[in-house]
Amino acid sequence: MLNNLSRITVLSLACAAALGLSLQASAEVRHARGGNTSDGQTTHWHVTRANNGNGEQVGHGAKTVHDSATGTTTRTRASYAKSANGGTVKHGANTQYNSDGSVTHTGSTGITGPNGGTATGQNSYTKNADGSADYSRTVSGTTAQGTDFSHTKDMSKSSPDGTRSGTSQTSVTGANGGSYNSTTTATGTGTMTRDSSATTKNGGTYTGTTTYTKGQGVTHTGTCTDAQGNTVTCPTHN
Repeated sequence: MLNNLSRITVLSLACAAALGLSLQASAEVRHARGGNTSDGQTTHWHVTRANNGNGEQVGHGAKTVHDSATGTTTRTRASYAKSANGGTVKHGANTQYNSDGSVTHTGSTGITGPNGGTATGQNSYTKNADGSADYSRTVSGTTAQGTDFSHTKDMSKSSPDGTRSGTSQTSVTGANGGSYNSTTTATGTGTMTRDSSATTKNGGTYTGTTTYTKGQGVTHTGTCTDAQGNTVTCPTHN
């Protein structure tokens, strides 16, 4: 099962590397695995941990349970990494595969940077037996400099035509007072609209809407004001 590490686990370990974690070849590595069958359920599990003695650690554990009576298989995973300078990454996930083809999944991730920045994320996914599906994701955090950010995304796929629709929201508040907010909505009819607003730390503002329609292209409108509230020409990008 060690050959089937989840993509999120790999991402967590990559984040650990970004935090400055670099376990040496002499690191102590411990691994255990096992399994049992009881009351119609078959369980397999494994745990791996590496520690180089300087405060750097990487760990991963996974458990798979198959219930023969219901035909469900449940996989639970957890990963953890810590760098010598105090940065940490934690991730956990649970996925259940049902006999009718439906799937449910939840996951969460937490990151703490060595300089004080933090980020958390949650996601969930449901695939129904008829092929329809729902997905949601939330990410939020604060940088070491004090900028706050958040992002949410919700998507759905209908059955049987597979039409997709969804919304997303992004918000950023700068440490020096500037801010940005946007909401994007996509429909199954081929239209996507994004409403955005921003305020500079000096009080200037921007408000705009961008719309894409399949077969028609993109339209955009926007308004800008200076710190005194006077309408001004919006900056353009070449």
